[in-house]
Amino acid sequence: MKRFFYLSACMMVVALCGCTQDVEVIVPQPSVPDGAIAININGSISQEYTTRVDDGGFCDGDQIGLYGVNYIDKNATQGVLIDSGNQVDNARYTYDEKSMTWTSSGSVYYKDAETNIDLYAYYPYSNPQSVGAYQFEVAQDQSGANAVDGYGQSDFLWAYAENVAPSSNAIKLRFSHRLSCVNVVLNEGSGFDAGEWDALDKGVLVMSTARTADIDLSTGVATATGEAALEGIVMKDGAEGFRAIVVPQSVDAGKALLDITVDGITRRFKTDVATNYEAGKQTKYTLKVNKKSHSGEFELELAATEIIDWVADLDTHGGEARQYYVAHCEEPGTLEATIKAAGKDAAKIKNLKVSGKIALSDFYFMRDQMTILSAINLKECENVGDNRKWYWYGTIDGVYQNIYFATDMPASWEEAMREVEERFPNSEISHTGMNTNSHYGLGANEIPNDAFTGKSSLVYFVFPEYVTKIGNYAFSGTLLSGALIIPDDVVEIRVGAFLSTNITSLQLPHNLKVLGGSVFSGCKSLSGELYLPESLESIGDYCFSGCSMLSGSLVLPHKLTEIPSSCFTSCHGLSGSLTIPENIKTIGSNAFGGCGNLNGTLTLPEGLQKIESYPFSGTSFQGELVIPASLKIISEAAFSGCDFSSITFAENSELISIDEGAFSVNGRLSEAIVLPEGLMTIGTGAFQSCSNLPEITIPKSVTTIGNNAFQYCYYLSKITCEATTPPVCGSGAFDGVAKDNFTLEVPEQSVVKYQTAAGWSDFRRIAAHYDFSISRSLMRALNSECSRELLLRVPAGQAWSVESCPEWVTVTPSEGVGKTDVVVTISSMEDAEVGTFETAIGTQSNGSVKYETNSGRGGEVVFLLNDKDYRSTLKVEQYDCDNYDGEVIVNQTATQGDGVNIVFMGDCFDARDIAHGSYLAGINEAIDHYFAIEPYKTYRDYFNVYTIVGVSPDSGMGTVNTIKDAKFGSQYSLAGISPDTQTTFEYAMLAETVNEGNLNESLVVMIENTTDYGGICYMWGDGSAIAICPMSADAYPFDFRGIVQHEAGGHGFAKLADEYIYHNAFIQTCTCLCCEHLDGFRGGKALGWYRNLSESGDMKIVEWAHLIYHPDYSNIVDMYEGGYFHTRGIYRSEATSCMNNNIPYYSAISRQEMVERIMRYGGLEFDINDFYARDVRDASNNTRAAFNPVESSLVVSNSGAGKQMPPKYMGDKPQLKKSNK
Repeated sequence: MKRFFYLSACMMVVALCGCTQDVEVIVPQPSVPDGAIAININGSISQEYTTRVDDGGFCDGDQIGLYGVNYIDKNATQGVLIDSGNQVDNARYTYDEKSMTWTSSGSVYYKDAETNIDLYAYYPYSNPQSVGAYQFEVAQDQSGANAVDGYGQSDFLWAYAENVAPSSNAIKLRFSHRLSCVNVVLNEGSGFDAGEWDALDKGVLVMSTARTADIDLSTGVATATGEAALEGIVMKDGAEGFRAIVVPQSVDAGKALLDITVDGITRRFKTDVATNYEAGKQTKYTLKVNKKSHSGEFELELAATEIIDWVADLDTHGGEARQYYVAHCEEPGTLEATIKAAGKDAAKIKNLKVSGKIALSDFYFMRDQMTILSAINLKECENVGDNRKWYWYGTIDGVYQNIYFATDMPASWEEAMREVEERFPNSEISHTGMNTNSHYGLGANEIPNDAFTGKSSLVYFVFPEYVTKIGNYAFSGTLLSGALIIPDDVVEIRVGAFLSTNITSLQLPHNLKVLGGSVFSGCKSLSGELYLPESLESIGDYCFSGCSMLSGSLVLPHKLTEIPSSCFTSCHGLSGSLTIPENIKTIGSNAFGGCGNLNGTLTLPEGLQKIESYPFSGTSFQGELVIPASLKIISEAAFSGCDFSSITFAENSELISIDEGAFSVNGRLSEAIVLPEGLMTIGTGAFQSCSNLPEITIPKSVTTIGNNAFQYCYYLSKITCEATTPPVCGSGAFDGVAKDNFTLEVPEQSVVKYQTAAGWSDFRRIAAHYDFSISRSLMRALNSECSRELLLRVPAGQAWSVESCPEWVTVTPSEGVGKTDVVVTISSMEDAEVGTFETAIGTQSNGSVKYETNSGRGGEVVFLLNDKDYRSTLKVEQYDCDNYDGEVIVNQTATQGDGVNIVFMGDCFDARDIAHGSYLAGINEAIDHYFAIEPYKTYRDYFNVYTIVGVSPDSGMGTVNTIKDAKFGSQYSLAGISPDTQTTFEYAMLAETVNEGNLNESLVVMIENTTDYGGICYMWGDGSAIAICPMSADAYPFDFRGIVQHEAGGHGFAKLADEYIYHNAFIQTCTCLCCEHLDGFRGGKALGWYRNLSESGDMKIVEWAHLIYHPDYSNIVDMYEGGYFHTRGIYRSEATSCMNNNIPYYSAISRQEMVERIMRYGGLEFDINDFYARDVRDASNNTRAAFNPVESSLVVSNSGAGKQMPPKYMGDKPQLKKSNK
């Protein structure tokens, strides 16, 4: 049974332990229209390789056809492939093997920069009259005897790339065999004389098959048409037996399958069971031919019948021309002699396979003497390292030399001289001495330093079976291409080993400990997600610099202690959040500089001691940044150009300096910053152009503020400086700050000093600072009455009073002494009281404040510190709105069954958000997303859908260090978004049909008013669940839609397991600290969850066993290894799904689980045949085609989960405050 392994979403080729081909293609396009983006492709064939040099599969001159179909409705809906009028209609691409590029016959473009596209490709190129029923016929003569290769032209290949966003990057098309292959191996049996069998003529025909088919180019599915032909298909006789391509079909029991001719005598082979030729599979018959001694007749004996995955053809797509020259070396260091002894010219060998033993000298022979060597396969050889046992030193023809020998050390000088004279006959030799080679044996099982440095002809390489190290610059300067799989035993890859090669994907070994500097630097074709093994202890500077096509999230191993300079600089495709592991002490300069798509949160470890210059400059990290207490200096431009919304310094901070431009150009910084005590220097431009920064508190320890430190901080409206001596201000420190709009607050005894100090005296209002404040600065409400208890902080013994207050607001008490709890009440607003008011919402490009006009009323409550002329202000705003807290909206009532309950509600939406429609817009969008995917789309009428309105005091989400009040308590922590589950369930049970008795069969979906964080699902053993779905602004597929469908539809309702992968490791042995292992998986299984994954690799007992051979699913469902965060030890049923990378598609077994739950919760009986009849499978066909797997000793996958968190088990059942029913 073939086990599949998941490949990354960019469809990289992975082959047997080595470097294989996935061609990068930039298609030349004549006269490109202004703004148009050319469609660039590359292609390779999904099949298993044994002895072929490359696994790209295509050869020079091969032609494919390409169709492109645009998405519509702002990329929300797939277009339909039609015969003509598509964005791309049967464009012909031709492969140029020398340049490894595909060139189109005409101009091929995306519609525009915003419209996504689906691509459909096929081989061989033709002119289909119908894309839904392309008429195809396999050749009757596939023997290869004719000028036209009947076998190759019969091999129909198909590829699909889904939802491709316009880009100049090459689109990787992974072609798969869509017909079926018959392979017949005839072995010599009994009764033949020596050599007789080999001399006999043999031939095989495939019988009883229809040769024509209608192929749907939108799915790649071929359906046999017509009757079985009377004449058989002539099979091709090749190195691996006879082969022929047939249309997928069944041959009835008793019908002839093969006509086998040996020495002119034909025997017919048939079986008593039906034979099914499966699409994409290879049916292999191994037959023994016996010769009867008494009659000389032949008889057939079936040795084995196998249905296996398609093994690459040596006999098609240029296979014969690409086979290796094989050299076997009995002794190391004899490769040159072995090739010479065979009468071969080493300089003319292009593809070389070596078996036996090799030594250091053999590597350099291949590098320097085999001048056109393009492919090397060392899989079956052993590297003994430096095999020179001794050396002679002396003068030869007047030149002093050290001459090394691989023979045993001579017993005498005389023996040594004889060996030297044999090597240098007719030379004048002066003997000085001899010695053992102290380096003998070093480098065994290693790829030596400079092994192939600068060898520009080298494109393919297969490693020896056992390798422990790869030396400095071993492959630097080569054209090494395709998928690079480093053998599992490698523990160290040294400096520059693969510098600037053309590799397209990478798999690092489980046991790797050291990655040297610049190992993969400049590998501009390296794409897909990067998986660093947990065993990694050290990584060098510039290791992945300039790998601009790497994509997805990055998980750093926990054993690393340093991220060196420029390690990941200019890896533009890396995205999502980044957690720096706890053992990291130093982050080097420019470590992640220019990684502009890192757009999640950044988490720094508590023990971090040093951040050098520019490490995160130009990234797009957002949300809250917590600076650990252990950090003493924030170096130049460390966080420049990011998108953080708040910056918090941990308690007991040791920070002494914020250097030049450290936080400059953080335009989304919108929370007050309190700089830590102990800070002495704020460098030049440290917060320059943080245009939305509202407030800054400067501690008393600061002595210097550099030039332009707060320049262009237009929205800065409160500055508190606690230093008794005004810090020295550089030129323009506060340029662009409105110095007459607010009061600069300073120590009471220092007011006069600030009024005369350079840089400070420009502020019009400077007053003493007192700890006199209200616990919130803004209170918002809707029409109904709203009361909140707030804390008024007052210096001990000081009197205070309410100086002014709108008539529709009351404060109780209205005066007092010292710290006091006050209740602020906004009265209900009648229609006649509705007016308009303005609210400041940011800054304009010229630095002026931007306002909006609202319906309702607004004002201020001003608290006065008596006798001190010092005030604290609470803004109050009341919005006119038809909605109210606790309102229940019935979105839909079930018309089928008893009704399955889903309750949607939102958190972190304040009164302004709700009045402006943001709350209901977000909820309605989430509902649409939930029911936009199968099977929920088909079964929507079975659901009761409710919206519950909840008004939060604050807009947006708080964190551990930034407090924001939310109706349902949602805040962000390292463990994910965490709401108050009791309050959440209490409100959910306001819905008419939801109660404590059926809460375990109801789903609660919480929409969070944030774009900064990822989703999570809280799950209880009884079935209760709260799916947390932030309104992600990330690109597809990690957008809001993807989170709703993954968290709510996948985890919350169907109890599915995550299929994405974080670690290149067996789940049984992985020691990572960041995700669950086998115990967690088994715990979920024990609750009846996680039907989409299995610990067993036995296809007969997995939950989807009934689907594997079902005619409607066999093309989709199989065994794929990888899931539940690990590459190995867990199996899934399909190549990819929503539970892997949030695409809008659930696997077939997941859909079945969903429908079973819908039926059970709705009081109906599940019927498997009814499920089959109603199941919508079109998307699944596309998915299988898009992600064609191949087998490997280990394959890594797409973790694609972005910022999302795995589900959290909360116990047996939720604890409820009360039942309302």
